[in-house]
Amino acid sequence: MTSENLGASQKEGPARAFSPWAAIRGSRDGAVTALVTTLLAFLVGGLVVLLTGSNPLRVYKGIFDGTGLRWFFPWVSGDDRVLAGEYLQGTLLLTTTLICTGLAVGFAFRCGLFNIGGQGQWIVGAVVSVWAGHAWAGMARPLHVGLVIVLAMLAAALFAGIAGFLKAAVGAHEVITTIMLNWIAYWVGSYLFGLGGPLQAPDRPDPISSDIAESAKIPVFWGDPELQGLHIGFFLALSVLVVYWLTLSRTTLGFRVRAVGKNAEAARYGGISVGKSYFLAMAISGAFAGLGGALDVLGWTFRLGQSDVQVAQLGFIGIAVALLGRNTAIGIGLSSLLFGALLFGASDRTLPEDILPAGLGSHLIEVIQGLVVLFVGADALVLYLWRRRKLGRHRPKGVKGAPTTTRLLHGPPPTRSIQRSRAAFAERWAAWARARTADRPRLVGVAACVLGLLAFLVAVPPITARSGAIPIALAAASIAGGAWVVSRGQQRLGYSAIVVAVLAGTVGALATRSTVAKLDSVFVWSGLLALTLIFAT
Repeated sequence: MTSENLGASQKEGPARAFSPWAAIRGSRDGAVTALVTTLLAFLVGGLVVLLTGSNPLRVYKGIFDGTGLRWFFPWVSGDDRVLAGEYLQGTLLLTTTLICTGLAVGFAFRCGLFNIGGQGQWIVGAVVSVWAGHAWAGMARPLHVGLVIVLAMLAAALFAGIAGFLKAAVGAHEVITTIMLNWIAYWVGSYLFGLGGPLQAPDRPDPISSDIAESAKIPVFWGDPELQGLHIGFFLALSVLVVYWLTLSRTTLGFRVRAVGKNAEAARYGGISVGKSYFLAMAISGAFAGLGGALDVLGWTFRLGQSDVQVAQLGFIGIAVALLGRNTAIGIGLSSLLFGALLFGASDRTLPEDILPAGLGSHLIEVIQGLVVLFVGADALVLYLWRRRKLGRHRPKGVKGAPTTTRLLHGPPPTRSIQRSRAAFAERWAAWARARTADRPRLVGVAACVLGLLAFLVAVPPITARSGAIPIALAAASIAGGAWVVSRGQQRLGYSAIVVAVLAGTVGALATRSTVAKLDSVFVWSGLLALTLIFAT
């Protein structure tokens, strides 16, 4: 290589490395993966609804109406618009908290840490907010609100920093330590608000705290303050998204956090204090979660009870929010809105019982949440299929292995007559068909997979077979076909057909036994399965 060529290659290298189109393509692939993940979760959730004999489209429409997003439609007016506005306020209140808990997980992820302790950190922030919001009554509202938020964030930051310190000092895994810290926050909070606890309201017989002072309540800018209107903390949560993005992409701290997350040993070799980065990442994550707890107490609950500490799951849902949002500011914001809408739209308050019986909407959301966590773990497969599809679509014409349809469309046109043109076209398609049908094991394997799926589809509407023998027979035929394909050397396709047959046949046989009277059991077991998937992942 000559010196001129070498200089030219050196000039072209950085341009390719820092091309903005590469970043755009990467963001697009990430958005496609998140979209496909969400659609798959809703699709499987719809199949669960089908097992109960309900119409999934009707259920999803009822959930959408309960989210209040219809308020943005100009044709919605009158009482429907007022009701949609009230529902939208509830959706955005949950979105506010989920943004904070999602950022608590996402920031730690960027440092290579898996923060499972968002729930405990949320509890710490909420408990400190109740105590500080009840004290210093009569203080000026801006000063009191700001003081409570700062104290809640500091307390949660120190609480989460314990896991970061243990990781840096003795190498204790953050998953174990944050789970243990969750239980510490759980039992301490249960004691504080329990009967006779230090923070229990003295004038109430139930285990709940006193209301915070009026000076500590965040002003409401939309809706009735007495009916959980939307407070200005929503804009604070949006501004925190911007702070999250600026910190990671425009500050030295963010560079160190990302460097440690990419490769801790390389970062240490480059002079970055890995232990300090671990502590700061966990502390900042805890501050985000503590902010979520403070905004809940100061914005619309105004109190906290023992049941709130024991039942709340917003910190855990933040894990799914961060995973679906791919730890980016925009992604976390959008996924927070999605999960906030699902939680509020499927609640007993908004979802009519004639669409889905009371209490089952929450189980459906747990199923969707668990599937999102599961499918996000398989995002590499989604990206592989997406890129392979693009590769086949953009493969150059005339290259070996190019799609047959491309060769047909761009081959040399006939020059003699219309009859010869038709004959050449038919001959090419016949050659294509012979090449495909020659591979009989592959055809049998595909047919076996289709039979396995039919073993499930025959048991749900609109077919709704009530005999378990039908899905079992289809599954048996699929297993036989898959075994034959394995014996012919197509092991991957054959085993896939067998797995599909076993799963679909089992679910199909169970579906034949489901009736309206067994709606509760179907959703309860689906919810348990979803939680199993979440914890297993």
